[in-house]
Amino acid sequence: MSFFSIKNLNLHIREKKLLNDISFDLDKGEVLGIAGESGSGKSLTALSILNLLPNFSRKTGFIYFDNKCISDFTDKEMCKIRGKDISMIFQEPMTALNPLISINEQVAEPLLIHSNHSKKEALEIATYYLEKVELPRNLLNDNVYPHELSGGQQQRVLIAKSLVLKPRIIIADEPTTSLDVTTQKGILDLLKNLVNQDGISLLLITHDLAVLAQCAHSVAIMKSGEILEIGNLEKIFKTKKHPYTKKLLNSVNYSPTKKNTSSKNILLSVKSVSTSYYNSQSLFFTKQNKSNILNDISFEIYEGEIFGVVGESGSGKSTLVKTILGLQDLEKGEILIKNKKIKANKFDDLSIRSMMQVVFQDPYGSFNPRHRIKRLISEPLFLLNTIQTRKEIDEKVNYALEEVGLSPNDSNKFIHEFSGGQRQRIAIARALIIKPKLLILDEAVSSLDVSIKAQILDLLVELANRYNLTYLFVSHDLSVVQNIANRVIVMKSGEIVEQGKAKQILTEPKKDYTKSLVEAIPIISRRLLNGGQIAK
Repeated sequence: MSFFSIKNLNLHIREKKLLNDISFDLDKGEVLGIAGESGSGKSLTALSILNLLPNFSRKTGFIYFDNKCISDFTDKEMCKIRGKDISMIFQEPMTALNPLISINEQVAEPLLIHSNHSKKEALEIATYYLEKVELPRNLLNDNVYPHELSGGQQQRVLIAKSLVLKPRIIIADEPTTSLDVTTQKGILDLLKNLVNQDGISLLLITHDLAVLAQCAHSVAIMKSGEILEIGNLEKIFKTKKHPYTKKLLNSVNYSPTKKNTSSKNILLSVKSVSTSYYNSQSLFFTKQNKSNILNDISFEIYEGEIFGVVGESGSGKSTLVKTILGLQDLEKGEILIKNKKIKANKFDDLSIRSMMQVVFQDPYGSFNPRHRIKRLISEPLFLLNTIQTRKEIDEKVNYALEEVGLSPNDSNKFIHEFSGGQRQRIAIARALIIKPKLLILDEAVSSLDVSIKAQILDLLVELANRYNLTYLFVSHDLSVVQNIANRVIVMKSGEIVEQGKAKQILTEPKKDYTKSLVEAIPIISRRLLNGGQIAK
């Protein structure tokens, strides 16, 4: 029998069957990847292993660990295994970390629960593991809290917490989703080193097959609670026996067919823009420690153009979006749209505001869950100076829904009734209902499954071709920007490092920083797809 094994695992929640005869083995020092889209049952499989299932759950089958059947263990018995022998790294680090407790104390917590270490000893061990996951030394003191860290640093804290008890198995549930490419590469390299050096077995759950190609030995493809095929990663990628596997692989680095509709007319002009903020430890908010966010940013966007903005977390991309939208004060410079000046937090002229709309990364978080879709989509109509009748609003909402591939019948539903891809379509419908001149897409596809991402990219390109739309496409996913954008700027520490045609900049970069971003893009090599050896 293998070191870890699942045999015929089935899961019901109430009367609905969500997992169907799941079976796989995991050997010591092996990386097994579980791939599939949202709703395929990947996370439920992981939660079933640790018996962290929701109420009204009923599972059958067998889970073996170290020659013991743990599938029927009580919660008290499982507590002795969780963290100590089998650890889990959750997808959203900020929801998995306690915002009121310092990171040192949180990493030390498993030691205080499962071992006889004193608090001082536990904190020393915690600091050692925080160093091991390469967290910067200035963040190792006792007064650093999760909100002071970037997304990649928060994920490293979770990895350190999963390591302190030296577990034999780590379950990593989407550990690199929404991270920029260099941070993602750092996390994957760290996990690979742990497997190689410490002999830890890794169960890596992801919807991105390019991520699995970097480190997995075997892969299981899941859909609708079933494993469609499982085996050696190289063999699965070569044969692509199941149509669903082929669909997932074809969606990696997907490139939609687009026309070059850009003109010579300038739509948006950003001239020497700089912004900053002040840190203060004073009770009365005395301005201290000035920190620059954007430093002398200048570029122009032409009508009908898809303009990309790329860079790591903290490079200033989101601040740039806020500044263009008039939500961030300018220290110097100016921003013009159609030769009209955008003033921070002042929209006396609604015609300026109506020229811009934005689609955010998290569509669910950008909607009021208490309102029906009809009201959510019609919200931008208040920016128009014309009075709309109820019939006119209904017609505009229905037309907007049809434009993004949804039904007018969906207008009476609530946002929780839709999948992630459908929610993003609704966000696009809301942005387009007043026919803006500029549509800002802030990481709009970064957290979507590969096939749904391909659908949304197709939709965006189709709408751009049909209505000659102009996009400001902000993303840390360089492969997406390379395939969809006409021109691109590369940002680092609030400055533009390099700019030019997207294909040229992201295939033959001149600056070292851009080269490091391009080299970090996870890809599935042609050699691997053709059955060649995986580079170690």
